[in-house]
Amino acid sequence: MNRSATVTTPIRDTSVCDRVNFVPGAPKKKRACFRCQEEGHFGYQCIKPLRDVKPRCQIDLGKSLCVVVFPSKSEPTIHLRRYGQNDDKPTQDGIILTSGRWIELQLLITHIDTSVNAYDDPDEDSSFSRHLGGNWYVSVTPGYRCVDIRRFWLPEGSEEVRATREGIALGFEQWRKLMDAFDTVVSFVPELRDVTSCMLKEDHQNQLGALRCVECNPNDCMNW
Repeated sequence: MNRSATVTTPIRDTSVCDRVNFVPGAPKKKRACFRCQEEGHFGYQCIKPLRDVKPRCQIDLGKSLCVVVFPSKSEPTIHLRRYGQNDDKPTQDGIILTSGRWIELQLLITHIDTSVNAYDDPDEDSSFSRHLGGNWYVSVTPGYRCVDIRRFWLPEGSEEVRATREGIALGFEQWRKLMDAFDTVVSFVPELRDVTSCMLKEDHQNQLGALRCVECNPNDCMNW
């Protein structure tokens, strides 16, 4: 199944938008978030670490950006987040990836790096875009010297997904440090080795299973 999709050019603003309404029409949660015990958002949207729980690992990618792995109820979550230069506290500038989307990103390392290396070659097409799951995309776009990891959404009545403000843009040097960090993260969080790509799961071995998957086909799964 072709997982690529038509996407718009990533926007330069990499700040995280409101945690409740980061996508138009996103549901508001009345119960407390299990991470911070505050109401109004889901745990996977929360930028706060679990109370009294230290990160499994934290790796500096440069320019105050870090990859940080926190434990969660079901599986570890991977944060790509900027930290304050003065107080070393996490800011709202960053994203949270599920373990599955982190593995999807890892599987695309070679393709992404090929686009990064072709960026300055006028004879090469450096354009790249792939779906990581749940409307999250990783892309390299001419004119934007970065690897952009961003959430998209599908407006009602439209056939083209559009970028939200929830995302992070990695400079090429930060991307190369992230490439090196994948093996380090696994050494600290070995259970990531057991995470399977969504498309390789048993119930996805037929096309209908993939079409009904909210992760692989988030904008059309209810129609199957």
